[in-house]
This record gives sequence, structure tokens and C-alpha cells, in this order.
Amino acid sequence: MIRFFISTLLLLTLISKNVHAQSNDIEFLVKRIKTGYAGYEDRIKGDHKNFVAFVSRVTKEEKTDTFRILGRIVAYFDNPHLQVYAVNDLINARIDSQQCKSKLGEISSLISNKAINKDKYEGYWINDRKSTIVAILKEKKKPGSYKIYFIASKSSSLVPSGYRIGTIEKVSNDRYITDFLSARGGSRMLLRSLFRNDSTFVMGDIATWNKMSNKEAILPESTISPRQVTTNGRLLDKDNYLLTLPDFTSPNITVVDSILKADHNKIKQAKTLILDVRNNPGGTVRSYWPILPYIVTKPIVAIAGYKFCSTDLLEHRKEQLSATRSAPKVDSVVLTELIKDSIKISLNLGKFVFEPGDTLKFDSAMVYPKNVAIIQNFSVESAAEMMILDFKQSSKVKTFGENTMGAVDYLNSFQTQFPSKKYVMSLATFKRYIPPGQNPIDRTGIKPDVVIPDQQSDWIEFVRNYYEHR
Repeated sequence: MIRFFISTLLLLTLISKNVHAQSNDIEFLVKRIKTGYAGYEDRIKGDHKNFVAFVSRVTKEEKTDTFRILGRIVAYFDNPHLQVYAVNDLINARIDSQQCKSKLGEISSLISNKAINKDKYEGYWINDRKSTIVAILKEKKKPGSYKIYFIASKSSSLVPSGYRIGTIEKVSNDRYITDFLSARGGSRMLLRSLFRNDSTFVMGDIATWNKMSNKEAILPESTISPRQVTTNGRLLDKDNYLLTLPDFTSPNITVVDSILKADHNKIKQAKTLILDVRNNPGGTVRSYWPILPYIVTKPIVAIAGYKFCSTDLLEHRKEQLSATRSAPKVDSVVLTELIKDSIKISLNLGKFVFEPGDTLKFDSAMVYPKNVAIIQNFSVESAAEMMILDFKQSSKVKTFGENTMGAVDYLNSFQTQFPSKKYVMSLATFKRYIPPGQNPIDRTGIKPDVVIPDQQSDWIEFVRNYYEHR
């Protein structure tokens, strides 16, 4: 009896701690959104009670799944620069390898059996980088919902084949929410998604999945052949120079500059400069500044907007100042800018401060390259979209591909950890100024000047042929 009482007491204590931790994390998120997110008032439109009611409803519906609660609260704003991630959702997971092996057999039997009537989305799917294969199966008890199972990956995986790594839930006619677990890193995300057609599934800015043919599905692992993409430049032929820009993180500032200096003569003699920014998640705008001399035909006005001066942003600036001052080599320019910005924020707490865009001028415009082609896709976002908006002010520039992600109306996010240390959130602090007559870009993306058809596999060749016949 005493042993039972002690066990019950320990269980109740554990439950109480979990409930308290969950409550702290929810309160932390809601407070951060209300006091630090630049898009809060735009989305709420003065109806704060409706948002509070939504938080209460979601908390009751999801009960013990804290991440689902946090993820759905964030999804209310539908903004890629307001996100929540579970740092390592597998840390306490109990993985039954034998059960996964059995499930893998079931999946194989179901997909390979032509006599079974299957949903149009059921089958094997491979990501656009051709590095990972999953199986999508219909959720029998939930119409419009699907389960995602890990099948194979070229890189190391934290889960065995047959392990369920996600669910897809329908939220409107063509929109879905995907609760996805990275088999490689263990992080968990809630992503807005859509089936573009019966064989193409776009999952947030993480990946586009393509349904595999019956022939490929016989031995799905044999089709894995990942592309390794790094920042690089090369002359395709005498008329075309290709600069591949997969991300705009700080190290690429010097990488891009070095490439352009080394290949300057090749670029200025080429008729067309092709900038491939597919899957570029952004970073810093300074990464693309070195390209500007090859682009401009007139002064370019950079994006203007409103900085939301919150206490959270001020604390973040203080952390940046501390890190900059303690660096082995102090960057005096960066340090000065951080000090000035910290003072501006502290003097305007709780307010939006307008920041005009710089006007970028050059002495003269280069005759060559005559054309500048930007190749874009669904997962181009943030600073990469800013580059497109800046560069399209030049008469040389034409964009090719598909709509970008649409993550440029609310910008300049920073990450912060939750009280439980289990989750991380990113918070946008800047609202883009949208000129009269123009529309918001978030959720719709930047449309290309020339759409590249889905059946066209080689997008670079498509661009080359486009200019060759003009």
C-alpha cells in the first residue's frame, strides 16, 4: 500500500511539473508574439479577444502535446518568419525497431499491390534534392489526412525505415498543415503545405516531394542520388555565366566577392548572367551586394520599412553587442551600428520606427552582361526575395521558375529559447513598406516573369534556350 502511494505521488508530481512547464511555454510564446512580433496588430486587427479564445481552444484540443499547441498558435499568423521548432523531439522517444521493420513490410505490400484501390497521394515520394524517400499513406480515421513514414536517406538517420515522421492534415480546399520530424536532425516543425498536383507536394520551405513512378517504387532506395549545392560560379559557354547562390549566410559575403573578382572578365563578356537562387533561405543582404555592378541600369532603392522596437529586440541587441566585443577580432563598423541601433530601440520602446531604404548608385551601367536571369523556386525566401525585388528594378533582369515562398513582408527575425529549453522560436521584428499599388508578398510569393513548366527538369538549360531564341 505504501509503495502504491509513493508511486502515485511521484506520478502526480511528474504530471504537475509537465503541466507547469507547458503553461510556462505557452505563456512565453503568447507574450513574445504580443509584445515583440512586428506583424501582430496587422493580423489581429484589434480583435485581441478572438486570439485569446483561439489559444484557449487549441490548448484544450491538443491537451498534452505542447509542440502542437505552440505550432498551431504560430500557424494562426501564417508567417515563415514567426516559427516554432522542437529542438530534438526524439530525445525521449521509444523507437521499436522490430515494429518499424514490420510497418515497412506493410507499406511495401500495400504500395506494390496493384489490386488494392489506393488514394491518389498514397505511394513513395522523393524530395527535390533526391536525398530522402518517404511513404505517404492515407489516415483511415481522418478524411483528408495522411501519415508520413521514413523509408530511406543517403545521409545518416536517427530513425529506422518504417518509422512515422509526420502527419498531413487538410485545413482548407487546397491547404494542409504538416507536422514533420526531421529524420536527420530530430527537430520537429509544423509547416503549411499543399499538393500542387497529384505528384507534387510542397512542404513549407523544407522540400518539394515528387511521387515516384511504379517502376521506381520497386526499389525506391536505388533512386537516391543527392545533389550537393554550394556557392560557385562557372562559364557554361561563351554567352552564359552561371552563379549558383544556395544561401546568403555571412560566410558567403566573401565567397561571392572572391568568385566575382576571379571571373570578372568572363562575366562582363557573357551575354547572359544566370543567378540560380533555388532553395535559398536567405541570410544577409550583404551577400548579394557584390553582384550589383553587373545588374544596375539605374539607381536601385533598397527595401524600406518599420522596425518594431520591443524589449525582446533590445535584449537581443545587447547579446549581439556582448558577442561582438568579446570576439577575437572586433569589427568596429558592426560594433558602431549595433550601439546606434540599441540606442534607437531603447528610445522608442513599443513603437514602430521608419527606416528608409538606401539608394544604391553606380557611376555607369555595364553593357555586358546584356541579360540577367534569376532562377527561383518555392523555397526562395527572406533575403533572397529581397535580392529579387532589388534586382528587378534593373531593365536587364528577368525571373524564371515558380512563385517564391513569400517571406518578405515581415523580416529580420531572431531566435530565442523557451523556458523549458525544448523549443526555439524565431520572431520577425521588421515590417516592409509596401508602396501604393503593390500587394503583400507573404503567403503568395513573387511571381516569375517566365514560368518554367513542371515537366521541364533542367531549368538552367531552359533559360539558356530562352535567350538563344531571342
